[in-house]
Amino acid sequence: MAIKGQITLNEVVIFELDNYPHLDPVNAPVGSLAVVAVSSTVPNIEFNRMWIKIGSSPTDWAPILSVPYNRFQLDVAEKTLRIVDDFINRGVSSGTVGQTGWAVSNAGGSISVPNGDDAGSIGLLNFNCTTSGNRTSIHHSHSAAAGSFSLRHSYGIEVRARIRINNLASTTNNYSFMIGIFDSINTTTDINNGMYIHYTDGGFLAKTARAGVRTAVAAPTFTVNTGVWYNLRIVKRVNVNEVNFYIDSTNIANITTNLPTAGNMIAPAIKMYKTSGTTAVSVSIDYYQLYIDVSPMLRPVY
Repeated sequence: MAIKGQITLNEVVIFELDNYPHLDPVNAPVGSLAVVAVSSTVPNIEFNRMWIKIGSSPTDWAPILSVPYNRFQLDVAEKTLRIVDDFINRGVSSGTVGQTGWAVSNAGGSISVPNGDDAGSIGLLNFNCTTSGNRTSIHHSHSAAAGSFSLRHSYGIEVRARIRINNLASTTNNYSFMIGIFDSINTTTDINNGMYIHYTDGGFLAKTARAGVRTAVAAPTFTVNTGVWYNLRIVKRVNVNEVNFYIDSTNIANITTNLPTAGNMIAPAIKMYKTSGTTAVSVSIDYYQLYIDVSPMLRPVY
């Protein structure tokens, strides 16, 4: 590989299209990828800032991901950015939760740690709501001001998660549980921009949203049961205008409309809110993983 040896802590490293490290933002070509390294190993570089060069001007750097206090991995060999959280450090502390420091937002709802873990699970979180209007969510920053994650058409993106429905939703005791990458965190309404899987009394729905306009596809002939772990996947391939949705390896939907665009600031997010009834409901999550294929910008040289 073109990158060898050690990387100094907190060093800004710019990966050009040919993958040679270049520390000159003035001459870095369009498409270069810049990170602030916070680890000293290659090729799995841990970082907490990331930008892409979008123009010829020295200041034409657009933020992709910026979450202080967290570490993510850029695998140069696999050309993949990885955000993985098994919720090992599960307790809610200082308004954050999990290994990667998800921000917690509650309005009547809550995040809790179950008593004991299930077999095959490293750590669990429960999302809880009781009364209509209750809400709870965890998310990474998605505001433009924070310079956070912005979906661009050239990226390949995959979300993987493992969840368990502990109480079925019904018309008289209904709730929504949403997981994927999206905005509209602190609301008891649907998503404005994002791609996500939505559970409600109608079962699982695959959804995309752009500027408040949504496309929803119900999982065909899929019966939701309590106490069962479901493996969810949301896949957006490089330069493909389509999002593929899977539950337990079954392709439940392929959506080509209302995909979020480069101007939509979205981020890893999970939220739950109650819309009717007063009986307590909960959903458990075992892990959340986000993989971003950055191969359009990052091409290793061997």
